[in-house]
Amino acid sequence: MWLSLFICGLVVAGLTAFALEYETRLVVHWLSGQGSWAARDLPAMAAWLRRAHEGFATSYAKYPFLAYGTDWLGFGHLLIAAAFVGPLHDPIRNKWVIQFGMIACVLAYRHVRALERETENQDQIAETVASP
Repeated sequence: MWLSLFICGLVVAGLTAFALEYETRLVVHWLSGQGSWAARDLPAMAAWLRRAHEGFATSYAKYPFLAYGTDWLGFGHLLIAAAFVGPLHDPIRNKWVIQFGMIACVLAYRHVRALERETENQDQIAETVASP
């Protein structure tokens, strides 16, 4: 069951990586428009969603080739999801796929944490520079 959920998560992540600008536009419209619950109850999240959409829209307008990279990201997720179908049918014979997945998750987690720390540092620097 957990493996099926993991595969579904990879597929959803892969499919949603293809049209980021369009998807963020929809999310901003639904969750941060006038009178929405997110704009009212979670204003910081609504502001972040608007900023993320603005970033995608601006980047794709000026540099449309950036979308090519997210297409490959989505394709990679779908390909990795396909690799996990083997352990669904024969988990003993394909235990290496599970080990590979566990190692990849640990490495991805460490990478994401490093990016978060870097972003926090950049935000602190920007606040220091912007304050009079």
